[in-house]
Amino acid sequence: GAMAAHGVMTAFGFYLAVALLGLRIRWGDMVRIALATAVMSAGVWAVRGLVAGWPGMAIAVAVGAALYSLALVLLYPSALPLLRAKIKARRS
Repeated sequence: GAMAAHGVMTAFGFYLAVALLGLRIRWGDMVRIALATAVMSAGVWAVRGLVAGWPGMAIAVAVGAALYSLALVLLYPSALPLLRAKIKARRS
């Protein structure tokens, strides 16, 4: 139920971004985002129920964030130097 609701709201958000804000989304980027989301979902699914309560949710969030980030880095390798430069500029 929650995943279905998330999917509906994500689709609605994309619709609003395109229809109201004129956002242009390339299909290749959509495929990459979908792949990264699938990797994240698989990781969260794998750790579900290992620990009960808020510690379990914290673990799931950390696993999901790490896997999503790693997948995006692997799917967008050319963006990594730009990200490094921005992080370095903020630290200076």
